[in-house]
Parts: sequence; C-alpha cells; structure tokens
Amino acid sequence: MNTIQGKEESGIHDTESATFSVGGSSYKLRAGQVLDTGDMFHIKNRQFISVPFRPAFASAIAERGPQVILPHDASVMVSFSGITGGSRVIESGVGSGILSAFILWEIGEEGILKSIDINSDNIQIARKNLDRFGIDRGHEYIIGDIRNFDDADRYDAVFLDIPDPWNAMKASSRLLKKGGTLVTYSPNFNQVEKAVVSMGENNIFHHVSMELTRRNLIVRKDATRPDSKGVGHTGFISVGYRYANNDITI
Repeated sequence: MNTIQGKEESGIHDTESATFSVGGSSYKLRAGQVLDTGDMFHIKNRQFISVPFRPAFASAIAERGPQVILPHDASVMVSFSGITGGSRVIESGVGSGILSAFILWEIGEEGILKSIDINSDNIQIARKNLDRFGIDRGHEYIIGDIRNFDDADRYDAVFLDIPDPWNAMKASSRLLKKGGTLVTYSPNFNQVEKAVVSMGENNIFHHVSMELTRRNLIVRKDATRPDSKGVGHTGFISVGYRYANNDITI
C-alpha cells in the first residue's frame, strides 16, 4: 500500500486493484500502467509522487472520526513518551487511529498496544484506517472505560486523549511501571490544570505541559513565504512520569 503525496493533497494507492484515491476522488490506472514507489505522475496539472506509508501522512489520508491528532502533536507525544521497539503501551480515546499509527510505527512488531475506547464506532474507524495503512500489528482493541480498566501487566506508557483525564489518573498510575510515562492531550486550559493536579495526587511527576503550532512554508524561487493557512491551536500536551513512594536524599 503506497501513499500518494502531492503539493496540497494526499491519498492511498492500492497496488492490487490498481486504483488510488486523491482528495476524495478515485482513479484507476490504464491497462498496462504500473505505479511504483518513487514514481511521479500528474492528475489534471497537479503533481504527485508515490511513496510508502509514513505516520506523518496518516491524518491526511484517514477516514475521519470525532477527532484527529495532527502529526506535529503526535510525533512530540511519542517522542516524550520514550517508547521504542518492544514497548508496551495503552492509549485511551482512539479517535481515528492517528496516534495509534505513530505508536505502532515506533514500537514495531515486538511491541504491544492496547487501544481502549467507550465508543465502538471509534474503534471500527481506527481499525479500518490502520488496516489501510498496513500497520495494524501487535494491537488489541478494547471497548471499555480506562477509568475502570485493570490489567495484571504494567506498561511503559499510557496516552490519554479523553475529556476528563484527571478521572483516569488513578487507573493510569496503577497501569504504569515505575518510570513509565503518562501523556495527556486536552483542548483547553482547565482540562490541563485538573490533569496536572491529579498527576501529583497519583504518584506521577509532572514534567512539562506545552502547546505546539505549525507554520508551513510555500517555497518558490525568489518568492518563498509562510503559508497563510498555518495550523493554530490544536491541543495541549502534558507529560508526566510514574514514581515510587520514596524520597531519596543525595
């Protein structure tokens, strides 16, 4: 499965059926035509290239659910989490599966991701997207509420993209291994404040809270400038680390 990337639009290329979609429209290759990785092509004077899937493309080509975490947020969330190949991860608030794609890409085939959501429709959308991306491996979907979820295993990271992360803090702390990372994603200040206060009440050390903005550049010879369609506020990211009940003086 290749991803179609153009200057303004993205799509998915299905190599078996020789069809691809770009900007909501479907196209089929002519008889004898082959579209390989790295091939450049044109559709109605627009230029595209066929490349393998990358998580940064996910939000542009996914079927949309109730929310989409954009690549610049998802990549920082995963980076601060410290997860790597073979990590065990829980996420709650699956949305369209965009963050799932970044997590699965990072933890590889040896890692484990459990995605928990109270809404079965969200899980179905995420499952469909990740299957299209070709990375739905080591992945378990759970219809349920993380606030009441328990597991005998302990995890390297927990990601919360839910309206009330503070109410899931006790469960998250219980699920995290010592030194494990909690990452929350919230749209407003009040949610961030309540989540961070709750971290301190549940053995999670608050490391940082942040907001990211993104501004693309339109690059043309002798006329490069910022894109007027820059991404403004998306959400606030908070990061904390699970600690043990001790206080060592050095």
